[in-house]
Amino acid sequence: PASAHGTIDRPILVTGVALADTGAPADEVYVVTLSAGQGALEVLGARVVGSGTGFVTVSGSLSQVNADLATLVYTAYVGGPDTIRVLARSTDGIEALAQSISMVSSGAPTVTPPPAFVAGLGFATPVSGLSLSETDAPSGTVFTVTLEDTNGLLSVTAGTATVEGNGTSSLTVVGTLGAVNGALATLGVTSSVVGADTIKIGAHDDEGQTALFATTAYTVNAAPVVARSEEHTSELQSRGLISY
Repeated sequence: PASAHGTIDRPILVTGVALADTGAPADEVYVVTLSAGQGALEVLGARVVGSGTGFVTVSGSLSQVNADLATLVYTAYVGGPDTIRVLARSTDGIEALAQSISMVSSGAPTVTPPPAFVAGLGFATPVSGLSLSETDAPSGTVFTVTLEDTNGLLSVTAGTATVEGNGTSSLTVVGTLGAVNGALATLGVTSSVVGADTIKIGAHDDEGQTALFATTAYTVNAAPVVARSEEHTSELQSRGLISY
């Protein structure tokens, strides 16, 4: 194969790797070497050396080698691109053209929480700075973000995302990365309890990769109170400017 996609720490079967040699003697022996820059390669077979490392050697007859190569598994340790290089030669000294398989592995999603903020009492306060990201996520990957507030009520504008629990203390946003971030950009919180509060944020993608939980602390201030001067009030009453 020319390319394949995987996820960090999840072995994937790399199909389609095979050796061909037209007109070769039945007893011809071949040696195939496979190497990966950042991941581990696993191949099952009696004459396999280095399985589970970044450099594996497979040897045997044409049918034996191809049977072993059919079990090739790649595991990424870091997100991003990698390359599996495949070299082959026969015992009569003939070497095949080197082949490369481009691998791309997506990392786990990452939550960037909002900074601490101050909210007003009893009305919606915009919460800015919350976003989700994932390295090399395939187009169309679906993400789920959950938000929980101790006392406040959370709300977003859904846009193209799917939202559950809008206007409650437990909110779920589902969609592509763009759809989710579009909804999160409209996040607001309404609280009727004065004091410290916390928003907890979790996320995962449809490949089962989970983000580390994030939290944002905020403070709800009481509504301002206007104090009045009794002397000033009496004067205004005497002048007929206010009445009770």
